[in-house]
Amino acid sequence: MASGTFSLSGHTHSYYPQWQTTSTTTDNTLYDYGVYVKQGGATVSPTGSAYFSILNIPYRKATGNTKADYAWSLGNSTGNDKRLFFRTSNADNYSSWQEVAHGEAGTAVGSATKPVYMTSSGVITACSGTLAVNISGNAATATTATKLGTANKGSATKGIYLSSGSPSEMSYSLFSTVNSGSSATNKLAYYSGNNAISVYTSTVGSHTKGMWLNAGVPTAMSGTVGSATKPAYLSSGTITVCSGTLAVNVTGNAATATTATKLGTANKGSTVKGIYLSSGSPAEMTYSLYATVNSGSSATNKLAYYSGNNAVSVYTSTVGSHIKGMWLNGGVPTVMSGTVGTAKRPVYLSSGTVTAVNWAGTSLPANNAGVNGDIFFLRL
Repeated sequence: MASGTFSLSGHTHSYYPQWQTTSTTTDNTLYDYGVYVKQGGATVSPTGSAYFSILNIPYRKATGNTKADYAWSLGNSTGNDKRLFFRTSNADNYSSWQEVAHGEAGTAVGSATKPVYMTSSGVITACSGTLAVNISGNAATATTATKLGTANKGSATKGIYLSSGSPSEMSYSLFSTVNSGSSATNKLAYYSGNNAISVYTSTVGSHTKGMWLNAGVPTAMSGTVGSATKPAYLSSGTITVCSGTLAVNVTGNAATATTATKLGTANKGSTVKGIYLSSGSPAEMTYSLYATVNSGSSATNKLAYYSGNNAVSVYTSTVGSHIKGMWLNGGVPTVMSGTVGTAKRPVYLSSGTVTAVNWAGTSLPANNAGVNGDIFFLRL
C-alpha cells in the first residue's frame, strides 16, 4: 500500500504505511511514522528476560527529527511468559512498563491462602500475610457483634440472660432506676420518685422518740400519752395510759431488785478465788481454785489425779492386781516389781517393808522356829 493523503474535518492528512523489524534499542533512526517491531534486551525488559519483543508506534512532528515527539509501546517476553506490558514516551523519555494483561500460563501471583492486591503503579502483588482459615457460613466466635440473633428477647423493663449461650428473658421486671448511695451500707432504701429507688438518709425520731410508718412514709411519733404523774404501759403494742396516778416521788435506791447488772462497786474475789454471800453481802472464799475439776463417768469411790498442770480428773487406770501390790513413785501409782526372798526363804514386814527371813538352808526350821520364834507370811 502506497502513501497518500486524505481529508478529514476540512484538513488534509498524510499517511505512511510502514513496517520494520529491528534489533536496535533506539527509536531515533527509525521511521518518523508508522509501526515497527524491535527486540529489546534485559535492560529494557521489565521481566529481566534477554529477549523482549516491543511493538512501537512513534510519531514525529517533522521528518528527520532526532527524537520521536510521542510514542507508545506494547511489550512481551519470549518464551512461556504470557504477560503484556505497556509504556508511553515523550521526547524519547519512556515511562516504566506497566502490566496490562496476564495469560493463564504466566507467573503465579498469590495462592488460595494468600490473597493479592494492586499497587499504585498497577502491579498485582501477593499479600505478605497468609489467610489461614476458611471463611464460610457464620463465625463460631466474634470479638464484637452488632446484634445477637434476630428474635425479640426481653423489653425495656425486662432484661435477658444467656442460657447455654442463648438469650433468655429474666423472670422479673425492672420498672425503676436503682441508684447507688454514698455510705449506704445498712441503710434503708426508698422511692425517691415514681421510677427511682435511692438510699434513705433522713433522720426520723431519736433515741428517745420512736417512729411509725404513715402509709409507708417514716414518721416521728408526736402523740401524748400519760403525764409526769400518770405513767403509761404497752397494751398489745399500743402505748396506753395507766388508770391510776403516781402520787409519790421515786428517789434513792430500791430496797430490792429483780435483776441487777452489778453488785456494788468493790472488788471481791479473783480469777482463782470465788465469793459467797454473807448476810447478802459478797465475801471472799477462804481457799483458791487453781485447776479445773472435771466430772467423771462412774466416778464414785475412784481416786482423783492431776490430768494436767491445771486439771483434776477421775483416775480410771488399773495398777497392780489382787496378788500384786502398788506404790506411789513421786505421787504416781506404780506396780511393785521388786523380788524379796525365795521359795525357801519367806518374808516378813519390818516397819512396813517386806524383808526376807535371815537364815540359810534348804528347808524351814523345825517346829516353825524362826526369827523371834515366829514366821510371818505376807498374804497379798
